[in-house]
Order: sequence, then structure tokens, then C-alpha cells
Amino acid sequence: MNENWYEEADDYLNGRMDPQKRSDFESKLAGNGEMSSGLNLYKTIETTMQGNEKNTAEEEALRKSLQALRGTYFTTTAQPSRSKLYKLFLPAAAILILVAVVYLVVSRPPGPHQLANEYIGKHFASLGQTMNAPKDNLQQGIAAYNNKDYEKALRLFEWVNRNSPDNSDSKKYTGLVYLQTGDYDKALERFNELAAVKGLYSNPGLFLEAVTLLQRNREGDLPRGKALLERVVREKSEGSEEAEKWLQRF
Repeated sequence: MNENWYEEADDYLNGRMDPQKRSDFESKLAGNGEMSSGLNLYKTIETTMQGNEKNTAEEEALRKSLQALRGTYFTTTAQPSRSKLYKLFLPAAAILILVAVVYLVVSRPPGPHQLANEYIGKHFASLGQTMNAPKDNLQQGIAAYNNKDYEKALRLFEWVNRNSPDNSDSKKYTGLVYLQTGDYDKALERFNELAAVKGLYSNPGLFLEAVTLLQRNREGDLPRGKALLERVVREKSEGSEEAEKWLQRF
């Protein structure tokens, strides 16, 4: 946007355009998103400055400050027009607004979906592998998973799951592969099977179901995930400490 645009915007907002020029200016606005956004910001600054002009003491101080800056930012000796002041301060105002928006987004505590996403990235990027363990299908699947060869890992874990249906690790690892590849429906099936396994000293099935629901984030998943987290806390099952913290974010 050049200097003429700032002059035109000032004339437009202050009613100094004849009907034809006003119509032409509005046509430009309709076809240019940048101009339209700039005008809205310009209007906000205009309103603020008009409000400030009610205080003559502040206006006089502002005028003196602008006179001191004139030699730096303007080549002419004439008093700077308001449109030129906007041209000077509008980019800075836009940056301040952007910084404020970014600050609000960054400083806002993470919601349930973000918590689940961060948890998956932190805890399930790789799986622990027993040193010197026999190279059975489960260990080979873990190695493939850690190499992000999820297709091979899934094939090996599913083989163990079919042939050793009581193996809780194969259910967990198969569910994690589906979780990593975005097949959330199948991940939920495996974690539900894991939660149903009896006699485990520590069973993460319910918590992993909740994590999957929060990560999938479809309609209805948030209340279902919350209900599972509450159950995890009540039953003090694996993941209860994390679940209790997460429930505070709902």
C-alpha cells in the first residue's frame, strides 16, 4: 500500500470523498484483502486518536514529540499529516497486535487434545527393548517400531496377538502402532482388549483408550475421554496421576 492509499483512507473515513471516488475506493477494498484489513486497523487507530484529542494537554505533548521526530521521518518541513503518521505507526501497531495474539495462544494452557498429542510424542516415540532378549516376533516388532517401520511392526505384533491371545504386550504394542499411524478406531479396539485382560499387576488399557479418544478428537470423544480418565483415577489404574492432572484442563 503506497502513500496515496493512506491519504485515500483518511479521506474515506472522514467523509471527504465525492460519491464516485468513494464507490471506486470501496471497489478496491472488496477485491483486496490486505487493503480491507489495513482499513480496519486504520479505523481503530483513527477512533483511538480522536478519543485522545479530547485531552488538549496530551495532544500538545504528542504534537511536540511529533515535531521532534519530523526531521527523522519526513523530508518536508510541513507539519506531518495524520495519514503520514498512520503510515509510520500502522506497521508497528500491526506487529503489536500480532505479538499479542501469539502471546495469548502460546501462554494458554494446553487443552486435552494437545495434552494427548504431547504425551504420545514424549512416551511412545519408541518402545523399550530388553537387551540380549531372544529375537522373537515381539522383539523384532519393537525394533521395527523404533525404526518407524510401522507396517512391519504391525505385522509382527498382530502375529503374536493371534497366536498368543493372552499376551498383553502384543495388544498394547499393536494399539500403539495404530495410534501412530492414525488408525484410531483399531487402536481403540486393541486398547479395549488390553483393558479387559484380568490379573495384570498394572494395566494401561483404560488410560490408553482415553489418550486415543482425546487425540482423535471427534464429536463426542472429549466427554468419553474425560469419563475414562475419571474411571482411571477412581480405580487408581496405570496412568492415574497423569489422568488427575489432565482432568484439571477440562
